[in-house]
Amino acid sequence: MKSTFVNSIVLSLIISLLSCDQPDIESPLEINFNSRAYVSLEIFNISSARNFKFSYLPRLYPRRRETPEYNINSDTTLIVELITNMPQEFDFNLIDLQIPFFSVPNDTVHISIDLKNGDINYSGINQNINRYLLSKTKIQRKIDARRSEIYNDESLSYSEFCSNLDSVSKVERKIIDTTTLDLPKWFRLLTDKNIDFKTAYSKLSLPNYRNFLKLENSNMPSKADLEFLSSIDLTSPYNQYVSSFYSFMNFYSFYLIYGDNYVISDSVQLLFNDLSQSTRMFEAALKTDLTEDNFLAFATAQTISDIGLVRDRRKGRLEYLDSMYGPESSVVKYLVAVDSELAQYNLKSGDTAPSFYLEDLNKNLHSLQDHRGRIVLLNFYTPGCVACKKEVPYERELQAKYEDNFQIINVCMTDSKESFQKTYSKFQLEGINVFTPGSWMKKLRDKYMINGYPHYVLVDRDGNIVKNHAFKPSSKKLEPLIESIL
Repeated sequence: MKSTFVNSIVLSLIISLLSCDQPDIESPLEINFNSRAYVSLEIFNISSARNFKFSYLPRLYPRRRETPEYNINSDTTLIVELITNMPQEFDFNLIDLQIPFFSVPNDTVHISIDLKNGDINYSGINQNINRYLLSKTKIQRKIDARRSEIYNDESLSYSEFCSNLDSVSKVERKIIDTTTLDLPKWFRLLTDKNIDFKTAYSKLSLPNYRNFLKLENSNMPSKADLEFLSSIDLTSPYNQYVSSFYSFMNFYSFYLIYGDNYVISDSVQLLFNDLSQSTRMFEAALKTDLTEDNFLAFATAQTISDIGLVRDRRKGRLEYLDSMYGPESSVVKYLVAVDSELAQYNLKSGDTAPSFYLEDLNKNLHSLQDHRGRIVLLNFYTPGCVACKKEVPYERELQAKYEDNFQIINVCMTDSKESFQKTYSKFQLEGINVFTPGSWMKKLRDKYMINGYPHYVLVDRDGNIVKNHAFKPSSKKLEPLIESIL
């Protein structure tokens, strides 16, 4: 296997497995780090000038990417380049059209769009897959909405929740089972695996989610509730190519380490706050029947999630993989290269905190410079973020304790003033509260390397970074850090 890193590092994670089905001979399923895919968009019957761009998150990559912004005012053909690591579904919106497509590395998807009548046509090697994705767009939205409705229905018992969720999954499977389009076997299997892991993730994460909502640990699943875990197939070579596999494995590793207590957030916090715990997820996963290719994909995803975020934990995970596979392995080389690529964006202690000018509900502008002489805790959060809401009481305690020497600035990551106002009322936030209209959300997300919420940044009296990705207010480690710079 080649293990060079020029424009791409090719990691063949599909190994010869004797005990499970293999991908089709013509299957494009392989991981090609930092490869490119292209979308050719032929757009016609344009009645007025339009702006077009879309953002996407390549799987096994730590940062969201955005295509250039295109201004179109007449019939045109655009070639859009995507950085991609493996076959993946994407979608974008053009005016009121939602346009899905399936992309594989080193290939071009051809899409023609008639803006007058809304017709969308595909050509290329995966045209039937793309026609299928388009045909189910509306019903898929309804299915996703129903999943969300069930997930948030607190009146359902756990068994009722699982029963309702299984019914939705059956409907979703029926869509691909009844299509008349000629779809390749590997794509049908990918779809089936995605539904499996999406359903399993929802079942495994629900008790944790309900505990967060109530800010207590009253929702504990029984052993019978979790019997479905024994039917999860961790050996299939298709697993690594579906996004829901990574979401499931994240929660499943908590369960493997803590058993039923995985839903108690205070216990699981050790995995995030104690850097000596950084490889416990890997060790737990290796004790299952997870195959080497699936383990490597999971371990890569976990390590990538720390790149540019939690340096010491990332370092521990990289050293662990290095000890297992060696510094010349494709995985280790890729992770080191991505880490180096993103180093320019890392905010280190002593760096000047990136500035901003953001509005509050009364249209007053606020900036970091306004608070020179005070210690500032920036709180970046999103509407609907349960974990963000849980921190609000601790934020109030901090503000009251340090009074005039300290200021929390709550930054709601939305460009909608209406959404911001609703969230402000719902969270009952105090202090300075602003939101991110226009391009501010993207600018701040990039400058502060924000990949998850809530995201905290501690800034000293001179406007310099003390710690990006700072501890949460509920953590016992934040106050000593604040007091060290008072």
